[in-house]
Amino acid sequence: MEPRPVDERDTRWEQTQLDFRVIIDDQGRREAYDVDSSPFDDVVAWAERRLGTGAMFSVALRTFSDTDGPGLLWLVVDAAQGRGTVAPAPRSAI
Repeated sequence: MEPRPVDERDTRWEQTQLDFRVIIDDQGRREAYDVDSSPFDDVVAWAERRLGTGAMFSVALRTFSDTDGPGLLWLVVDAAQGRGTVAPAPRSAI
């Protein structure tokens, strides 16, 4: 990873209400949800509230490409709730 300075004014638009895919993995039992028109922090908080003991969640941004159709950009992968914060957990296949 090589962070570099940028001019934050180099974009033309922003969007704060986004469409997400959330995967809840509760020890092998998986559930998938689409959460539309929501801020990222609200989606993560919702996913954390759904977790049982030993469960993990992943969050992806749902997007669409004119050439490839619908797709996912993974933002959080296999996170577990820990004392009110998202804590990394072992990575598994999505």
